Amino acid sequence: MKVLSAGHARLVHLAIAVFLLMGSLAWAQDKSEKSKKKDEITVEESLVITASKRPEKRMEAPSTIETVTSQSLLESAATTFSGALAQVKGVDFANGGINLQKVSTRGFSSSFNSRMLSLVDGRLSTLPGAGLPQGGLSPVSSLDIRSMELILGPAGALYGSNTTAGVLNIITKTPWDEEGLSVAFKGGEQNLVDAQFRYAQVFDGGWGFKLTGQYLSADEFVSDNVFDVNGANQTSYASATEVQAALDAGAAYREQDLIVGDYDVLSTKMEMTGYYRRGETLFTALVGWSENDSFGVTNVGRNRIDGWEIGHVQLKASAPRWFFQVTRTGEDAGNTYSIQNVPAYLAAGMSLADAADQSRFINDSYLNDAEFQTNYEIGNLFLVAGLSYREYQPNSEGSYLDDFVRADGTKQDISREEKGVYLQADWRLMEDRLRVVAAGRYDDFSEFDSQFSPKLGLTYNVNNHHVRANYMSSYRAPEIIETHLFFFNGLARGNLNGFSILDAAGNTVNQISGLAPEEVTTVEVGYRGLFNNALMIDAVAYRSDYEDFISPLQLVATPALGTSAVDSAGNAIPVLFTYLNYGKAKIEGFDLGVDYFFNDRVSLKTSVGYAKLASFENTTTIPDIPFNTPEWKYKASLNIADVFAPNSFLTLTGRRVNGYDYLSGNWSGSIENFSEFNLAAGYRIPKIDTLLKLSWSNVTDQDKTQLLGTPAQPSFLTLEIYQKF
Repeated sequence: MKVLSAGHARLVHLAIAVFLLMGSLAWAQDKSEKSKKKDEITVEESLVITASKRPEKRMEAPSTIETVTSQSLLESAATTFSGALAQVKGVDFANGGINLQKVSTRGFSSSFNSRMLSLVDGRLSTLPGAGLPQGGLSPVSSLDIRSMELILGPAGALYGSNTTAGVLNIITKTPWDEEGLSVAFKGGEQNLVDAQFRYAQVFDGGWGFKLTGQYLSADEFVSDNVFDVNGANQTSYASATEVQAALDAGAAYREQDLIVGDYDVLSTKMEMTGYYRRGETLFTALVGWSENDSFGVTNVGRNRIDGWEIGHVQLKASAPRWFFQVTRTGEDAGNTYSIQNVPAYLAAGMSLADAADQSRFINDSYLNDAEFQTNYEIGNLFLVAGLSYREYQPNSEGSYLDDFVRADGTKQDISREEKGVYLQADWRLMEDRLRVVAAGRYDDFSEFDSQFSPKLGLTYNVNNHHVRANYMSSYRAPEIIETHLFFFNGLARGNLNGFSILDAAGNTVNQISGLAPEEVTTVEVGYRGLFNNALMIDAVAYRSDYEDFISPLQLVATPALGTSAVDSAGNAIPVLFTYLNYGKAKIEGFDLGVDYFFNDRVSLKTSVGYAKLASFENTTTIPDIPFNTPEWKYKASLNIADVFAPNSFLTLTGRRVNGYDYLSGNWSGSIENFSEFNLAAGYRIPKIDTLLKLSWSNVTDQDKTQLLGTPAQPSFLTLEIYQKF
C-alpha cells in the first residue's frame, strides 16, 4: 500500500477543509432561511478591550482575537477555567493534570510558556522569579470570571515583552456586573472537591465590595515518569524493557516513589476588592493570595509544588480618558523541590524526606508592575498612549541563580527593570468603513538592548463583513533563568554578558555574545463575516519570521573537546553549559472558524487550524529549535439550550490533534494522534436559582499524554451545583 507524501497529505487535509467549508456555506445559506421562519435569531456582538485597550466590537477588532464568555465557562466540561481554552480556534492546548494546562499559539511550544503574556484585568499575572504565566497558581477563581480574551499572534506594540505568541487577558466581574452571594461545589473522580464562593455588594455613595474564594483538592493522575540517579528521565531509554532493567538495578525510580506525602493537588485562593465610583471614575483596591500543592513540568524534569504561595496587592483608577494601576506581586516556593534531583540522594543513602529537602529550591521573589494610559479623540482620530514599568526582584539565595553571597560578603543584584512607552493612532475613514491602526512601543531594559515593536493594521467593513490586514512585530525577552542560572557549582550558567571559548593553547576560538531578545515579525490577513444573522465565518492566514532564537541549555566548552571558557570578568570555567542566540525560521499557517446558529437554542461552532515550519536557517552545530506543534487540528462544539426541558442545556465538544515530534530540554519523543470528546449537561431550577451540571471529559477514554512529562488523563466525571442567593 502506497503511503502519501507529506506534501500530498497536506493537500488532502486542505481539500477536506475547503470541502467542509463550502458544504457548510451552501447548507447554512439554505438552512438559515428556514430557521428564520421558525425562530428569530439574534447573534449578539460581544465587546472586547484587549485588542486596542479600549472597548470595541469583536467583529471590528484590528487583531485576531478570541473570547470565552462566563456562559461558555459555565457550560464547559473542563475541570479548571483554563480548560475552556481547549476549544478556542487557533489554540494549541495540552492537558497535563488536574490543575496544569498549557496554552500556546502559532508554534514553538515548550514545557515553559514564555511567549504568551498572561493578564488579569490588565495587570501582569506572572511569576516574579521566572517571568512565566501563573496559570493555575493564580488567586483568581472561575466563579468570578466575566470573560477571557485571547489575542493570537504578536502583540508587542501595546504590551511589550513576551508577547510573540499573543496575550491572554482574564476579565473579572465587578459588583455592578453581579451583586449578591454565589456558591459552587464540584465533586468527582480522583476524590475531587472544588468549593467556590463569590460575594459582592453595592453600597450607597458609589461604594462596592467583592470577596471571592476557592478550595480545591484531588488525587493527581499518576505519571509514568521514570528518573535516573543522574537526573535523566525515561525519554533517554529506547524501550520499556530498558526502563524496567534500570528500575530493577536501582539505577532509576518511578516518579510516584519520589513524592513525600500524598500524590495530590491542593489549592486555596482568596481575593478581596474594594471599589469607589464617583461619576465615571472608578477606584479599586485589591488584595489576593493563593497557596498550592501540585505538579509542574520543566525543561529538565518535574517539580513537586509544595506550599507555593502567591500574593498581590493592587491600586487602580480608571476614567473615560485615563487609566492608572500599580501592582506588587510576591511568591514563595515553600517546600517545592525538583523531583529529578531526588534519585541521586537516594542512591547515596539518604531518606526520601532528606533527599527531597536537599532537592528543594528557594524562590522568594517580587514583581512591581505599574502602568499609566491616556486617550484623546480628534474627529475621526483616536489616540491611545501609555507608560509602563516592570521590575523583577528574583531571590533564590543561590539555590539555582547567581544571587548567592560571595566570599567577600557581597551579593549580586539580579533584579531587572523594563520601562516602556507606547502610542496607538486609530483613524476611522469613509464613514467608518475603513480603519487604519498604527502603533509602536519602545522598551528599555536594564540588562539588554532596547526594543521597538511596531504595528500597522487596515480593516475594511461593509455591513457585517470585515477584512483586515496586519503587519506587526514583537519579541521574547530572555528569562531570568537564561541570564542568571548558576547550577552544578557554576558549570551551568546564564548568559548575560557573554563568554570567550579557548582552545588548549589558550587561543580564543569562539566568542559567545550575551543573550539578546528573540524577535518575530508577522504578516496576517483575516476575514470576519456574518450571513443572515446565523452563519459566522472567521478566518486568518499568517506568516511569521523569527530570528535570534534563544537556545536550550547547551554544552559549549569541555576539556573532552579541548576547550574551556572565560566569562566577561576573566574567570576561567573548565566546563560550561549556557544559552545563546541563533537561527532564523519561517512559519506559515491559517485558522478557519465556521459557526452556525440554527435558532436561539442550537448552535454549532467548528474550526480547523494549520501550522507549518516552512524553513529554519541554522549555521551553528546546535540542533534546530523544535516546532513542537501539530500541523493540523480540528475542533467542534454543539450547544443546545432547553434540550431536556426549559432551562436545561447540553454541550458536546470534540477536538482532533495530529501527532507531532516534541523536544523540550530533557523531554524528547512524540505526541501521538489523539481525539478528545467532552460532554456537559445542566439544568437550572428557576424558583431557587440553582444549577445542576454533569460533566464528562474524555468520553472515549483515550489514555494518551498530551504533553511529555505529564500524566495521561482518562475519562473523568464530575457533578457541580451552582447556587445564587
